[in-house]
Amino acid sequence: MRLQLAEKDRQIADLKGGGGDGTFDGMDHRVSRLEHRLDKLGDGLGEVEVKLATLNEKVSHLPSKSYIDTRLLIMLAVIAALVAFADKIQAFFG
Repeated sequence: MRLQLAEKDRQIADLKGGGGDGTFDGMDHRVSRLEHRLDKLGDGLGEVEVKLATLNEKVSHLPSKSYIDTRLLIMLAVIAALVAFADKIQAFFG
């Protein structure tokens, strides 16, 4: 029992002995590594935001379905008119 109490006292002393107000000595290094990783993650997210904005801009300039359908119907109407009036067109141009 005394050994267990001595071990607990030693662990508590280790916690408060690092000069960091109750933290481990290695904690500063771990926190700085985490901060560095978060900075890199933030930079990566900034790049993703720029690429997403670029993609949104490109997609906004694509033709809509109704635009494509309208153009297709116009082309089909022109082709149908050419087929229907083929004889008159040939007679006109000789």
